[in-house]
Amino acid sequence: MRKEWLDSLVKQMQITLKDLLVNCQGEKQAPDPLRYPSQILCLSDSITFTSKCEQAISSMTLPPLLAKYKVKTR
Repeated sequence: MRKEWLDSLVKQMQITLKDLLVNCQGEKQAPDPLRYPSQILCLSDSITFTSKCEQAISSMTLPPLLAKYKVKTR
């Protein structure tokens, strides 16, 4: 009985986190940090960064992206 309950809880948590990530990624502007858990914000930012890097590498525009992030991290 407890194992089934825990399995159900884990499954629901996975669904909730997936839905939060999809919503966070769908935001047009920077997501509200009060609306999402920190792990979702970090994962969303990592996905966005990786996507931008992949696009810059494939289009051979990595130096401008690097310059943008250097300014952003100052």
